[in-house]
Amino acid sequence: NLRTKGNKLNTIYPERFFINPKTYRLYSRIDKEALGVMKHFGLSIQPILNNFISVPGKQGNFNGTLLKTILHNSKIQDQLISDLIQTIKTNQLQGINIEFEEMTETSDQYLNAFQKKLYLAFKQNNLMVSIDVMPDNSDFNISYLKDYTDYFIVMAYDQYNDSSQAG
Repeated sequence: NLRTKGNKLNTIYPERFFINPKTYRLYSRIDKEALGVMKHFGLSIQPILNNFISVPGKQGNFNGTLLKTILHNSKIQDQLISDLIQTIKTNQLQGINIEFEEMTETSDQYLNAFQKKLYLAFKQNNLMVSIDVMPDNSDFNISYLKDYTDYFIVMAYDQYNDSSQAG
């Protein structure tokens, strides 16, 4: 519970930023009450931007096609980055966490170029950038990305369900 354990944290990555699959613009779900609690504890707030699409009444999923459209279109990238910076500054947040999953790219060049563009724009605005990476996943060129991120967040969780085994 954030209200009782917030004093034990220094940074938080709330899942609040999404990409509209029709307009490719930022779709923000900022919970003002939760934001107030985070600010009360003086946390560095860096919302997650991901390519997850929620479908009312159905299970959502990470959408590689949505991500490919963004990574291949400089104009869409520029607008998205501008929307992010404006929303982050308006809400007095400290940065962004990038969580892109289920990528369909055959090369890391498009993600690398986007991450560089995002990072440089955020640095001009004194904002932090982190990116979620999976160990041993060729989607992420760690040796390149290290120059365009402040922090790597390693996704080392174990995903299993009732019908599978842990580990």
